[in-house]
Amino acid sequence: MSRCASTLTAVLFGVAAVSGFAQSDQVPSSSVKVRYVTGHSTSFSFNLHGDGIFFSAHINGSPTPITFKLDTGAGSSYLDTRTAQTLGLTIGGSGTIHGAGAGAVAVQYVDNVQIDLPGVTTWHPQVKTLDFGNSEEKGLLGFDFIRQFVICIDYDAHSLTLLDPDDFSYTGSGEGLPIRFQNGWPLIPGTIKVAGVPPQNDFFLVDSASGDDVDHPIIQRSKGKLTPINTGNGYGKPVPGVIGRVETFQLGKYTLRNARSACCGGNEDIKGMLGTGILRRFKVTLDYAHSRIILEPGKDYSQPF
Repeated sequence: MSRCASTLTAVLFGVAAVSGFAQSDQVPSSSVKVRYVTGHSTSFSFNLHGDGIFFSAHINGSPTPITFKLDTGAGSSYLDTRTAQTLGLTIGGSGTIHGAGAGAVAVQYVDNVQIDLPGVTTWHPQVKTLDFGNSEEKGLLGFDFIRQFVICIDYDAHSLTLLDPDDFSYTGSGEGLPIRFQNGWPLIPGTIKVAGVPPQNDFFLVDSASGDDVDHPIIQRSKGKLTPINTGNGYGKPVPGVIGRVETFQLGKYTLRNARSACCGGNEDIKGMLGTGILRRFKVTLDYAHSRIILEPGKDYSQPF
């Protein structure tokens, strides 16, 4: 049995170079500040449904909680614009980002945001805002937040554990995969195989806020059944694509079969992506400080897709 454990000494998990892949890049820094209520860790429950991990938090001392989603596919943290205005936050400055769909998405900025979660408070020099529409979540916690912790996601228990990276050691039998960071996005190596096409090694964005299984352009070349769909749903404009099934998808020593795969979204910076359909089959440890993600099979690992 594995666990996320706080110890007095940090243990750097050795990650060997994976054949056919480049080694992981240096992890970017984050200016988010952290204070635990007690000790150097906290745990709390989350709701898992649809496309991700949901939990409540308070903004700048407001007594009314709002719903956040943990989003490894977000390069920074976000608030819904109308929610930010309701909370009395001052919005200043604007820019654009690229989401899952095509085209640029307008964002604005809020400075000096305090987020209170069970057992821990974080201070963000700046977060972005955009229109979340009718989404349940009114905030996303992305790279700048995740970078400051080791985060253990127990999908079976619906529990999140946040730990100080300097006080973390891993004692389980799972496998650590090296991360290559791109604009705050974590990409890990994998091998995808579709019908009638040789297997392809590539890097895959780990996106905890996506309900997909594993997406990659190789699915367009599959000799298996393909169905036309709109892809890139989310922020940005959907674009025409296809969906089918992979024969195998391999992450380190783990092999998953018959997962769904779609192509292609509107964000040309990302080719491969794996979402909650894959992640929920594991206990996932996000250890950005040591440029790795640790996977350990959960109870649904062998369940059919």
